[in-house]
Amino acid sequence: RLLERFAQPGKRQPPEKKEKEMEVMMNKILVVDNDEMIRMRYSDEFEEEGYDVLSIGDCTRALKVIEKERPDVIVMETKLGEHNGLDLLQNIREMDHNPPVILCTAYLADKYDPKSTFADSFVLKSLRLKNLKQMVKLVFQAIDPFNGGTAKWHQIFESPNIRTAKVCT
Repeated sequence: RLLERFAQPGKRQPPEKKEKEMEVMMNKILVVDNDEMIRMRYSDEFEEEGYDVLSIGDCTRALKVIEKERPDVIVMETKLGEHNGLDLLQNIREMDHNPPVILCTAYLADKYDPKSTFADSFVLKSLRLKNLKQMVKLVFQAIDPFNGGTAKWHQIFESPNIRTAKVCT
């Protein structure tokens, strides 16, 4: 119906989408969080952005999904119920498939935990997902070989809500 409204004579036409925007991104994100509502919210938001999203609530299943599905990026909480997401992060780094990991947590103290240095990025959880979505986009741009990116991360720098790795190409 929306297209019919725009197609009527004298009505404003929707803007033409650029060719790049029309391409369907199927970059795969794995969301690991023990809170089902958060997993659903992240999944909805990232799917709207055009990503293929998998979501898991526990560490054991997360390792199996990473091995089987080979996600391009992992967004994960540091507190996963009985389990510690930072321990999961260490396990991920020992795997053959070792994608960029973005820690997204409400626990600022985890940012300074030595184990968090295994993460590629750190974003504080908030009701708005602007910082997280921006970070995911930056990570995908950085690892896209067709965009001049590389999977090598260097030089940690920080801001109040985001810590990421500067990509040296």
